[in-house]
Formats: sequence, structure tokens, C-alpha cells
Amino acid sequence: LVANRVLASMLAAFPLTCIWILGFSWQTYLALGTWAGLSFIFRNRIVPDSTVSVLNALSVGVLFLPVFAIIRVEAITNFGSLQEIPYSPFSAPRVTLMAGDKPDIYHIVLDAYGGSDALAGELGFDNSAFFDQLRSLDFVVNESIITPYDETVHTMSAIFLGEYLRVGEFPINSTSAAELRSTLGALIPNGPVHEILRENDYSMLYTDTGHDFLRFPNDATVLRAKYNSPLNMFEMHLGRIAGLDRLVPGLYELTEEDPLILSVKSALRNNYVEFKSPKFVYQHVLAPHTPFLIDRAGFKTTEFKGFETVAEGDSVVLDDPALRQSYVRGYLEKLRFVNDQVLGQVRKLRELAGNKIIIVHGDHGSGSGYFLDDPGRTCLRERFTTFLAVYADDPVIRDEFRWVPDPGATSVNLYRSMTNGLLGLDLEMLPGKSSFVSYSEPYKLLPLDRDRIQEACK
Repeated sequence: LVANRVLASMLAAFPLTCIWILGFSWQTYLALGTWAGLSFIFRNRIVPDSTVSVLNALSVGVLFLPVFAIIRVEAITNFGSLQEIPYSPFSAPRVTLMAGDKPDIYHIVLDAYGGSDALAGELGFDNSAFFDQLRSLDFVVNESIITPYDETVHTMSAIFLGEYLRVGEFPINSTSAAELRSTLGALIPNGPVHEILRENDYSMLYTDTGHDFLRFPNDATVLRAKYNSPLNMFEMHLGRIAGLDRLVPGLYELTEEDPLILSVKSALRNNYVEFKSPKFVYQHVLAPHTPFLIDRAGFKTTEFKGFETVAEGDSVVLDDPALRQSYVRGYLEKLRFVNDQVLGQVRKLRELAGNKIIIVHGDHGSGSGYFLDDPGRTCLRERFTTFLAVYADDPVIRDEFRWVPDPGATSVNLYRSMTNGLLGLDLEMLPGKSSFVSYSEPYKLLPLDRDRIQEACK
């Protein structure tokens, strides 16, 4: 009886695992056909009992496959070298201790937020009111800064390194896509500049993105939204991939408690006043990036079918004009919500007592014309144009950010200029340059001409 129960568990887990690994493809249907055949054979006792024992053992591997996958990600993440990257100016700075008042640093990243040129020229949306309001709050603003890379982990790693990534050198020295992305995801909250802040007794705070691409250090303070959903994030994600939302739609029905809704709202409500100063806050918000699950008022919406996950670019738009229009409408709906929330949040942060620096920017632009492995077909202006806005109470620090509005500026200089002001360094500002990162081969960086990036797309 026990053996049959374990075997039943294996047979139940097998199709779920196949769909998880293969998706809905001919390989999946072949695997499911094999599964159905095995079910018939065992139901009719056509094989000897010894075979049952073998498959019982195999069932353990099937049932624990997700656990093995998680352990593998932890194992391949190279945490040991994150703070020892020779070409980063922060790995061995001449001075590491700050003199005088240590400002609170709020670093807010709005994932896939497009720049003014791209929003107006490619998506037909005038966003000038948002940027004008940031200027009225004394932010220094670049409405259309060109991002160094088209992928989040590459852009944010370069920003925290204060240097462009170098192929063949750590962390771009692995030809395993999973290992490289995992290592970059660990570098973003735990690089050499973070070590400088720790040495200056900063409280290190990070918000949960609702999507697991950051690899936080073990001692990190991660602020997570409180979910009241009957399923946790992993169960929700796995169930949707496996198609269980089609079998039991009530269980997977979109609610206001969806992690990819609640994580955005929770982060944008924070003012972090309860945490000890000096503090460094890294708030990475998965917005206006997919999924398009909320409208401009912040309520859940199911209007934008096909864009309910974090997938983007040609993997969901499928080079289909109708799907592209749906993407644009969902994206702009979410962007309007983000605009209102960000302006409200930075107003609250500015009013807090004490010296502070507030950085708000996108990591790359939107993805309606983005082909994950093909720069020739990608609308480069849409994908590579974003914005950067910086506020500083201290006039000396503010002056260090005078380069921000320049047409050739790059966000890679953010912490170069900040450490110049805080540590008295004299790091030069790097010229802007950009490279296309292939999704399937993220260890290859294809240099792009910045004039070509600024061209309007067909």
C-alpha cells in the first residue's frame, strides 16, 4: 500500500515536472503520453513488483527536483569574489571612511522605465509632466539617458562597480548563463561599494522585488510585503507554469494579494523612517515592467492577456502588431500608477530630517520592440533609453552630479561621483557607451553605436 502511494505521487509529479521544464511543447506531450502509458501499465499490474521499487526511488528525485534546482543556484553563485574585482575603483579606494555628516542614501530603481524620447517617439506618450515635477522637487534630471545594457543584472552590476563589465574578467568570465546571472544578481546588493558603506556603519536595507533575481547576502535586511494569499510565491509561480491555473482557476485567480502586485505597492509606500541612520536603501521595483496586473489607480486588472508574467520582448509580443499594442497599453497603464506613487514617495523622503541623497532611475527601457537575441530587429531607442534623477541636500554632493543632464551621460558614473563627494576621491567620469546582451548568451556583449540607439524605429 505504501509503495503504491509513493508510486502515485511519482506519477502525479511527473507531468507537473515535465511542464515546468519543457513548457507546452511537443516534448511535453510526448512525456505526458509516456506518463499515461505507464499509468495504464501499473494499473493493470503488467510489470513485476521489483520495478515498482525502482520507480519509487526515482519518484524521490522527481518530487525533490525543485529543491535540487534551488541548491544548484546557491552553489554556482560566486559570492567570494564579489568585493574583489580589480577594475572597480571601489575595490581598493584610497580612502574608505567618510568625514562629516553621513547622508542617508535612497536608491530607487524603476524596472523597464523608458526615457522621454522613447516614450514619446515609440509609444506615443508624453511623460514631460512627471519629469517637470521631479525638477520642481529639486532633482537633477536626464529625461533620456542611454543605459549601458539591455538587461537589468548587467546594468545594475556596472552601476555598483562604477565601471563597465569586461568580457573574460569576473563576473563576465563564465559561459554558463545561469551561473553568470546568479553571480550578477548577487553583486547588485553585495559589491565593493556596499562594503565601503558597511565600513561606515550604514544600515543596509533592500526591498523584495516579488521576482527572485537578486541574491541577497545572508546578513541582509530584506523588507518583504506581507502576503495573505493561500499560496506562497513559489507555489503560485510553479502552478501557473504547470498550467494548474487552468485546472483550478479559483485557486490561482488574480487578487490584490498577488506578490507581483503587493511587492510594488509595498515598496512605493515606504519612507524607511523606522530604520537607523545612516542607511542605504536599495528599492528595486518591478514596474512598469511586466506583468501588467494593475491599472493606473493601482487596482488589479486582467485586461492585458498574455502579459501576466515577468516575461517580455519577443517571447510574449511574438512580433505580433496586436500584441504589441496590448503591451503598450498595459505598460502605460502601469507607468501612470508608478508616476503617482514615486512622486508621493520622494516628497515624503525629502521631508525627512537629516542629510540625504535620493536616486531614481530606470535600468533599461520597455520591451514592445525588444528581440531578446537579435539587436538588428530590436528597437534600440525603446530598449536602451531610460531616465535618471538625483536629489542631494548637501550642495557639495549635488555639485558632483552636475554631469547628469549631459546628452552623453551614463548611469555607470553614479557611485563614482557620489564617492568623490563622500570620500574626497577624484575619480573621472566615464564616457557613455552601450552593449547589447544576448539573452541566451549573456556573457557576450555586442558594442552598439550610440547614434544608432537614438534613431527612431520603423
